[in-house]
Amino acid sequence: MSAVASRAQLPSLRPMPMRQLQPGERHFGRCIQGRICAPATKMTGVMVVLASEEPGDAGTACQLAVYNMAPPGAGPRQVDRLFPEGTCLAVKEPYFKIFADGTAGIRVDCPSDIVFLGEGSPPAAAGGMAAPDETTAASGTGSMQRQAELALEACTDPETLRQRGNELFRDKEGTQALRCYARWLLLEPGSVPALVNAAAAHLELGHWEQAYTAARDAHRLDPSSSKARYRLARALLHLRCYGPARDHLKALRQQMPKDKSVADLLRSAEVLAAQGSGRFDMAGILTADRRPAQMADWVGPIEVFASPVAGRGLRTTRAVKAGELLLVEGALASAASPPHSFELHLDMSTRRMNLGSQQQLAGELLRLSGASALDRQRVLALSDDESPAAGVPTCAALTPFQTEEELWSALQAAQAEAADSPGPDMQRCLGVVRVNAWGTSGGGKSQDPALSWPRHAAGSGEESAVWALLCLANHSCEPNAHAVFMGGPCMLRASRDLPAGEELFVSYSEDALFQPLRRRRQTLEDWDFRCRCRRCLVEEELPAEAVERMEEIDVDLDASTHSPGRLRRSFRALNTMPPAVAAHSAAGLLAEVRASLEGLEAALGQAPSSTAGSGVRGAGSSEGAAGSGGQPCLPDWRRACVLPAYLLCIACAQMAGDINTTLQLQRACLRMVEAVRPGAMEHATLAAMHAVDAGACRRVSKLAAAKRKRPAQQEALARAVRAAKTRYGRELPEAAAIKLLDRLVENSLMAAGQR
Repeated sequence: MSAVASRAQLPSLRPMPMRQLQPGERHFGRCIQGRICAPATKMTGVMVVLASEEPGDAGTACQLAVYNMAPPGAGPRQVDRLFPEGTCLAVKEPYFKIFADGTAGIRVDCPSDIVFLGEGSPPAAAGGMAAPDETTAASGTGSMQRQAELALEACTDPETLRQRGNELFRDKEGTQALRCYARWLLLEPGSVPALVNAAAAHLELGHWEQAYTAARDAHRLDPSSSKARYRLARALLHLRCYGPARDHLKALRQQMPKDKSVADLLRSAEVLAAQGSGRFDMAGILTADRRPAQMADWVGPIEVFASPVAGRGLRTTRAVKAGELLLVEGALASAASPPHSFELHLDMSTRRMNLGSQQQLAGELLRLSGASALDRQRVLALSDDESPAAGVPTCAALTPFQTEEELWSALQAAQAEAADSPGPDMQRCLGVVRVNAWGTSGGGKSQDPALSWPRHAAGSGEESAVWALLCLANHSCEPNAHAVFMGGPCMLRASRDLPAGEELFVSYSEDALFQPLRRRRQTLEDWDFRCRCRRCLVEEELPAEAVERMEEIDVDLDASTHSPGRLRRSFRALNTMPPAVAAHSAAGLLAEVRASLEGLEAALGQAPSSTAGSGVRGAGSSEGAAGSGGQPCLPDWRRACVLPAYLLCIACAQMAGDINTTLQLQRACLRMVEAVRPGAMEHATLAAMHAVDAGACRRVSKLAAAKRKRPAQQEALARAVRAAKTRYGRELPEAAAIKLLDRLVENSLMAAGQR
C-alpha cells in the first residue's frame, strides 16, 4: 500500500496526531507533521525519528523509514544533508506498519510523499496546514540547506562560486557543486569553464544526458578545450554513442599524446566501438580472470513483434545457428543483496521477488526515469501487471547511436515527451518489476562456474534486474534461446538452429524443465500464466500410469534441505560409509533406481509416439533437438521429466566404479538435455563430465591433447566442445571452449568432493 504515491496536495490534507496512527493502515486524507529529533541512518532506507509537532501531541515520536530518496551508495554525509536534525517535514497520507524487527513506524516509498517545511514552520491549525513549497519534496531540502541556498542566490561573484563549487566537488558533494555552477552560468551565460565543471559534476552523479548537454555546449563554444572534449567523450560512451566518442578521443590523443587518462579511455572506446558493431572477442571476455569494466549494447538479428503466445515477443529476422549471438544488453536497473542476507532479492522457494527487493529495484527504476529521458522511455515501454505498456519498444531503443546528430535528435524527442507527459510513479515501477524482473547469476546454484570473475564467486549474494529487450522474450518448456548473465550485461544466444521469423523462447525456471508436468506448471503459476507449449500439450496426453510413476520418482528424489526424498537420503548416507561398503551399497541403490525407471519406460510405451494428427504446434515449438532438424525425440522429452533420477544413477555408477554404465547413462542424459534445454549450464557441464569420464582423465584439455583417441573419446570430446559453443558462442575457438569446459569440470569435482 505504501508504494502508491499520494496524489493529494498538502493543503487539502487534514493533520492527525501520531497517537492515532493505526498499524497496517494507509491514512488517506490525513497528514503527519513533525521534526527530526535524531541523526539519520542509512540502512535499506533512511531511518530517522520523527517527533510530533501537533498541538496536544507533545512528547510523541515514531520511526520514519524513507526509501528511494537517497541515491545508491549514499554515505553518512549525504544522508545528513538530506535529513538534518531539527528539520520540520510533513508526510502525506502516512502508512503506519510493523517492521520486521517488531517495531512500528511510518514507511514512505515515494519521495513526493515527503514535504520539507523549513525551520520555524508553525504547527498546523485544526482546519489545515500552511502550504509549503512541495517542489522541495524531491530534492530533500532541509532548513540548513535552505539557508545555504539563500546565501548562494545572493552571491554575485563568479570566482567565489567557482571556488565553492570546486570545493564541494572535491568533497564528493556533486549535487551541491552543481548549484554553484548553475548560479555561475546565470551570471556568465556561455562560460566554458562553468559548463566544463558542470559536466564533470554530472558525470560523477551518473547524469549522462545532462553531462553530454553541458560538454557539447562547451565544445561548440571552444573546440580547443581539452576538458570539454574529454568529458564529452565520456558522456557519449555512457549514452551508447561509441563511434563518435572514439573519434573525439583520437583527436584528443593527438592534442595530448602523453596523457594516460586519454590513452586509457581511447582503448576502452575502441573496444566498445567494435562491440557496438557486433565484433565481440568472446574468447577474451569469457576466459579472462576479471569481468570487463563495460560492454557495449548490441542488437543482432532479432526484432520485437506482436506474439501470438503472450503480448509482445522477440523473433529472428534471418536464419541463425545454435550458439549464435542475438543480443547483448546491459541491465536497465538492478538490485543486489549482500551475502548471507535474509532479505533475498529472489525468493528461491517461490521463485518470486520479495517485497523488500521489489521496492529497491522499483526505486532504481523510479530514479532512473527521473534522471534520464531516454531511460524513462524504456521504463514506460515495459508492461506492468495492471496496464499495457505506454509505447512499443523497438530494437532501435538499444542500438548504439552512429552519430552525435542521431543521439541529439533522440534526446530532444525524449525530453519533449517527458515535458508533455508524466513519468512512471512508484506503483507503475513496482508493476514493471513484478512482471519483468529476472534473477541473475549471483551466488548459489545460479552461478555459472565457467565465468570465474570475482563477482561470481560463491557467497556473493543474489541479484535481480530488469532489461529493456530481454524481458520481452516469452517462456516455453522447450526453449530455443538462452541467456548468459555476466554481472550486468546479459548475452542472449540461440540454443538451436532457427529459421527466419521464429519466435525466441527462454525458460523462466531452469529447474522446472526437468520436473513432471504438474509440478512444472505449479512452479510457473508464480508468473501468472499456464504454459501451453508443444511439450506441455504432448505431456498432457501421457497415460495416467506413467504420470503416477513420474511423480512417485519425483517425490522420492525431492532434494529440499529439510525433507529430502527417500532415494536422496539413501544416496547421502553413502558418503558416510567406508569406500568399499559405499561402492557395494551404491550398486544396490543403482539397481533400485533403474528398476523404477524401467517401470516408467514400460508405462511410457503406451504414450503416443508422435504428434501427428494431434494438432500440437504450441509456443516454443521448433523443429528438431539442438538444431538437428526433423521431429524432436519425444521419448527424450518424457524421460527429461525425471532427469534427476538418471543423474542419481550416474552418481551411483561412479561410486560403484561401473564406468560402462556411467558412460551409457551420461549419453542418455545428454540426449534428454539436448531435446529439452540445449545451451543450459547443465548441458555444458554434463558434456564436459562425459568427456573426462570417456577419456579417464581429470581435464577436458588433457583428453584434447592426447595423440591417440578411441572413436568414443573423439565423439565425447566433439560433443563437449559443441555444447560449450552452443552455450558460450559458436564463434569461440576450440581452445577457449575447452578452457571453459575445464572450469566446469573443476567446479563439478569440487562439488562432489573429488578434488
